[in-house]
Amino acid sequence: METFIQAIEKAKPVVHFANRWVGAPGESFGPRIIGDYQWLYVKSGKGSARIGGESFRVYAGCLFTYGPGQPHWFRSSEDEPLVLYGLHFGYEGHAGLEDVLRMIRNVDWDSFEKTNPEVPVPFPPRMETGAWPLPYFERLIEEYRGGAGR
Repeated sequence: METFIQAIEKAKPVVHFANRWVGAPGESFGPRIIGDYQWLYVKSGKGSARIGGESFRVYAGCLFTYGPGQPHWFRSSEDEPLVLYGLHFGYEGHAGLEDVLRMIRNVDWDSFEKTNPEVPVPFPPRMETGAWPLPYFERLIEEYRGGAGR
């Protein structure tokens, strides 16, 4: 049986964008769809999310995953705003960055769900990972911004 690491290496992931988002109290983004995959790690704060047809509580130590064309929405709480680390990526042979950027758009949730089936993603939409992913996300963002080794 193929291990998770072997599957990732075989897929040859390509990073499109990495960022840190500090939400203001009550701030949200979405509902929207994107043209690639995203892992979103919650460093701190609380809030709520919706991915596809599922709603989730958002809190430190959660890792969210979704893929191309899958509607998603995140909102910071009023009293403990979210700090999120995001990684957008595709796979070798996946759409190029320009195509991926053209696919990002806000959607009307109700009408979107009626016309678009769920997009299969090889990971559950939310995993409770604890703090172990944080240094990896921090380093990925530093490298993406060109700060590693300088």
